[in-house]
This record gives sequence, C-alpha cells and structure tokens, in this order.
Amino acid sequence: MIIALRISFVVLALFCLWLILSAIAKEPRVRVTVESGVYAFEPAFVRLRVTVVPDAANRALTIALISDGFETSSLEELPGEQAPRTRWVQYRDVPAGSYTVSAVVHRPDDRSWRAGATLTILPRFQA
Repeated sequence: MIIALRISFVVLALFCLWLILSAIAKEPRVRVTVESGVYAFEPAFVRLRVTVVPDAANRALTIALISDGFETSSLEELPGEQAPRTRWVQYRDVPAGSYTVSAVVHRPDDRSWRAGATLTILPRFQA
C-alpha cells in the first residue's frame, strides 16, 4: 500500500514538472508588439516593443520596418544574458503603406530567433 502511494506521488510530481517545463518552453523567445496601433494616418508615429529572452548565445538584434515605398532598420549588439529583456523602438513621420515589422535575434549557431507583425499607415485625404 505504501509503495503504491509513493509511486503515485512520484508519477504526479513528474507530471507536474512536465507541465511546468512545457509551459516555459512555449514562451516565444522574441516578440514584437506594435504599441502605437496597427492602423494610423500618415505621417505616422510608430512605437514598437520588442521582447527578447536573454540568452548567452544572443549576439545581435535587427529590427526592420518594411513596405513597398519605405524601409528602415536598426542593428543592436546584444551582450548575451546581460541584455535587457525589453526595448522600445520609435519611428517618426512614417509614410502611408502596408508594413511588415520583423525582429531577428542573430546567434552563432545559425538558428536565429524571429518574430513579426504587420501595420497599415493610411494616406490623409486631400480636400
């Protein structure tokens, strides 16, 4: 009876550990949030929040805002595990267009972490 109870306890503990570890593993390693809103009128102010899980293998972060008629990007060196988890990027006077936002964490093992978002800047109506 006691042995069966101990086995049940061990199985329950291993199951709980598996649930916790699987929840942690599903957290995105890099995430992009468009804080200024996914729709705006030109010339738009775009504010992005980029969250990167600190890791010793992280070397650099590229953030890009791309459409057919406009493109801008930035490259930031990441000091591995000492890098801040969250950073904000702002773009002013962004012209009308459908934009793709991408964040890429560069790592030495060629297994980059990627995240993206979309936003639309609408043209102002001319009177």
